[in-house]
Amino acid sequence: MIILLEGPDGSGKDTLRAEFDRLTNYAHVCIVRAFLSNMVYAKYYGRPEWTNKRKLQVLCREFDSFLQLWPVLVLLTAEPEVLDARVLAKGERLEDGPNSVVASAMYRSLSLSARIQLGERVIELDSGRRSARTLARILQRKVEVLKRRS
Repeated sequence: MIILLEGPDGSGKDTLRAEFDRLTNYAHVCIVRAFLSNMVYAKYYGRPEWTNKRKLQVLCREFDSFLQLWPVLVLLTAEPEVLDARVLAKGERLEDGPNSVVASAMYRSLSLSARIQLGERVIELDSGRRSARTLARILQRKVEVLKRRS
């Protein structure tokens, strides 16, 4: 199963991926940051945005093809103070990108849109209140349920 880990800077995507890979013995393909991150961070970093109709059609076609692979989208969230503290602990500057409140709001909005396409394959996890090991176990259980239903 393909699992996309998305969320703002400092939400624990890489940490969860490492713990989930260890727990499941690399049984799934985990991708950290994909299409949602591109949409959230594009304007802040001067990346091309999907604004014209032709580019949007290409993106939609590619996304529809990707959906056939039965991906699971995991949105990691945490309180803005937690996100900011984690970013600072890594030695990064908060002003390098959108602030955690704005980024979190954008991810939540986009996850609602993704839920229309992916339904129950969108999983939200609060990384600010649980350890990566606990989150990996929760994710493992949810993925197993989804696999049985597919």
